[in-house]
Amino acid sequence: MVRIQSHTPTIKAACNYNAEKSPEQVAFRDATESITWKKLDEYSRDAANGLLKYAAQGDRIAFLCESSVSYIVALIGAMKVGCIVSNLHTKTSTTLLEHCITQLQPKVLIVDKQFTEQVDQLSNEALQGVATVITIGESDQECSLEALYGTGSTEEPDVSLDGDDPAFIWWTSGSTGRPKGWCHTHWSLYIKGMKAIGRTGIDPNSRSLTSLSPSFGAWTNILLRTVIGCESAHFMRDWDPEQWLQTVDESNITHSGMVVTMWKDVLDQDLSRYDLTTLDMIYTTGEKIDTETLSQLRQQICENIYQTYGSTEMTGTTLYNDQMKGDRIKSIGKPQMGTELRIIEEDGAPEDKLEPGEVGEIIIRGPDVPAWAWRDSKRTRETFRNGWWYSKDLGYKDEEGYVYLEGRADSMIKSMGMKMMPAPIESVLTEHPSVEEAVVVGVNDEKYGERVTAVIQTQQQNLTAEDLNDWCLESNALADHKRPRSYHFIDEVEKTSSGKVDRNATREKIHTDE
Repeated sequence: MVRIQSHTPTIKAACNYNAEKSPEQVAFRDATESITWKKLDEYSRDAANGLLKYAAQGDRIAFLCESSVSYIVALIGAMKVGCIVSNLHTKTSTTLLEHCITQLQPKVLIVDKQFTEQVDQLSNEALQGVATVITIGESDQECSLEALYGTGSTEEPDVSLDGDDPAFIWWTSGSTGRPKGWCHTHWSLYIKGMKAIGRTGIDPNSRSLTSLSPSFGAWTNILLRTVIGCESAHFMRDWDPEQWLQTVDESNITHSGMVVTMWKDVLDQDLSRYDLTTLDMIYTTGEKIDTETLSQLRQQICENIYQTYGSTEMTGTTLYNDQMKGDRIKSIGKPQMGTELRIIEEDGAPEDKLEPGEVGEIIIRGPDVPAWAWRDSKRTRETFRNGWWYSKDLGYKDEEGYVYLEGRADSMIKSMGMKMMPAPIESVLTEHPSVEEAVVVGVNDEKYGERVTAVIQTQQQNLTAEDLNDWCLESNALADHKRPRSYHFIDEVEKTSSGKVDRNATREKIHTDE
């Protein structure tokens, strides 16, 4: 028998294909410039040959950048060299940034001009092994991205890439400690891109708009979808709801997604000034959507909306527009194509499946898993077992197979001998018209063991703990023992660099206030 050797695609190859089939189509656009697939191929090839002075195939190149056309040129250029690329969190402490750089040991660090002062604060130990720091934009640094161009070579670097070769290191947000790097191969990235195309239905005529930072896994999914699907992606460097509306109107945007908090910002604007009819689909990620916000988005922004659940490690579930009705709005949907999901006894074996309605740990298996935790084989073995990702998230399935997220296992509150998850309590509190966001944590207490404590984000100065206590007592969805025993009112909930609720920082703030 003769077996046909299949071709393993890479992101580098996909960019080359797009330059051949759609040379004059705009590939990426930011606030000041755009670039076609043909020019992206040319400029990234030029950048790749310039990077060869400092790095070779298999070396790491780290980026401390926000979205821009120049950044994309450098990123694709690095991948054409065969380097392993990694986006660092731009909104993090110097200590955590040094941790990530020390773990990566990059040969090249590419930074936006605005972050050069942050780089200047890094220790010599963290930068040990970094051959050069390249700046995007004018600065006092010795080397700029523009200086890489004009090498005179029109050939791509002579590298051979395989689907199993490491390509991209994604960093977690560090919500449960220091950020962890997960290494994805060219093959797993391609599968992620295909999954993204499958759930969005994009094609070469699609135009996406994102305000996410490159340090988010969700941003990289958009990059992959754009490159593999040959669509156009538009970048917003900083979040501005009015600018988002203006860009959708003027650029005929068809797809866009963001966290629920940002969608609420959009809904607060004067929408009558903008034409949003080109939007084919929008989505939410990072947090559950409430009924009122969903209704407003459908009426005022776009009728077609979906919600996703996933992580830096892998994508999980999708809840599509026609499924988002009734109590199912609280669901995170069903597993995406090619993905298996089980609810098992916490820390149990994959065979220890629970019945519908029983809360347990969510484990997921699929072809887009990372190859390993970067420089941490122990974590790789602990997090992935026989191909299954142990998420540490707790949830359950209903009789129809829809998945419901209860929260993190380490967020569980143990009060008066009873175990409870914050999510159902937070859901009841956020239904109050004066509550913008609620975070529920357990605080050490002599009487309760852990006292159920609610941190409330509100702009209503007359809202009191008594008001919310009465609200919880009147709710049929909340048992009395789960009712918060104390409340703290703040202007803004603590978030991680990726926009997730930072429960550790919230708990520390409570201790400080008390």
